[in-house]
Amino acid sequence: MDFSSHLENAAWVDWKASSEEALSALRYQYGGTFPALADPGLDALAENYAAEETLDHLKALGQELTCFGCRLYYVGAGADAYPLVLIQEGEAADFESWCKGRRKKAWPLAQPRRKPGTPAKRLDLGARLPCELCRLPEGWRTMYADMADDALWVNSWADPERFLCGRLRLDQQPPRLEQVPLLVRRPVRRADGLWAVMLSQPEREEQGGRRVLKDKTSRLCVGTDLVDMERWRVLDARETGNDWNQLFWFGEDLFLANHTQAAVIRKAGEGGSVQTLLEGKPQTTADFPRYFVRRGGLYLYFQRRVYRWQEKKLLRKAGFTPIYTISHETAANMVPVGETEAAFVDRHISVPRSQTEQEITILDVETGKTRGLTSRKGELCIWQRRLCVTPHNVRRGEPVLQCFDLTTGETRELTFGALGKNEIYGIHALSDGRTVLETGDTLCFTDCLWEFMKPT
Repeated sequence: MDFSSHLENAAWVDWKASSEEALSALRYQYGGTFPALADPGLDALAENYAAEETLDHLKALGQELTCFGCRLYYVGAGADAYPLVLIQEGEAADFESWCKGRRKKAWPLAQPRRKPGTPAKRLDLGARLPCELCRLPEGWRTMYADMADDALWVNSWADPERFLCGRLRLDQQPPRLEQVPLLVRRPVRRADGLWAVMLSQPEREEQGGRRVLKDKTSRLCVGTDLVDMERWRVLDARETGNDWNQLFWFGEDLFLANHTQAAVIRKAGEGGSVQTLLEGKPQTTADFPRYFVRRGGLYLYFQRRVYRWQEKKLLRKAGFTPIYTISHETAANMVPVGETEAAFVDRHISVPRSQTEQEITILDVETGKTRGLTSRKGELCIWQRRLCVTPHNVRRGEPVLQCFDLTTGETRELTFGALGKNEIYGIHALSDGRTVLETGDTLCFTDCLWEFMKPT
């Protein structure tokens, strides 16, 4: 029997593919001839092996398929992918002989010490976090949090003609999506309800094989009615990509910053013009500015320095004064903690993939003193006054969330598997006491996260 066509129609799976991607590739190539691939148990197996190496999942998948009378083979040697061939059990011996006669290597993918017809080994991922799951509308993803109103800003690229944007109201069950007419970025709201945002027209066009914004102008606007954004007051207009990375209300003034400039618009709700406060060097690295408030005072991280804002006095102009300089290229994820401190990761832009830990610097902005804290490598955020780290590319047994209570000194972790295959991309406290976790296309609502996490 000639198996040449089997090799020509092999399913190619990237050697770094996720378990879900590997299963999808097999279904795409063989779903029509092997109905067993539609079995939902294979989805559960992919979720169980989501944190494992691609080859480990493929061996488990191959083992599971023997229960359906199929054999999965890795044939030849792909440079950066696994060429996979699926064969009926009755043809397996002939296929192996055919490959051997043509000096082609065919490795059966199955788990060691498990006989054909035996289900694949399931990994013990521990207890699942009690939570209520809510999938985002198809094609939508979260962008910004507005926890003062229990809402998340979301957008969608699913429509080829225009970007879609809106707010997902989490104070309603199920969460309700309220779309807005324009593309919104960097939304911030003042205590009296006045919004400041970067607005763009949502229409898209084809450019270099991608669907991009047709109008490259980004407008800084203020207003209150989210339905009637077209009428909002325009304070500044810039080309997208050179616009403001952060907007921040401090009293009636709107502070602005991007990679090379910090500025302010005094009494922005009444109009006004942009006044430059700091001019930096042209930036080619991903070092983002960040405003924050500690004990009523305004601070800014900008181009490797932390500044304190000082209002105008009799013999002193208003402006920013440097109080601290970092040691490396960027202060990643600067977040306010405690009463007078800010936490960040003082590091180079490029971090080796093999690095699994990071050193967090905690700066007291009033005294200038610092202290260190070692954590898993990940993004910093604040949840219920606790400093949290959300690692990515997590493996089994590793935490998807690490929380430090800086008041009591207690540290707790949420281990991979507590949310199934999902990792955490955002964590927010709601006004009703619940917590919402962003896990890709799904939101997880829980009221017992801290109690469920394991002390370390």
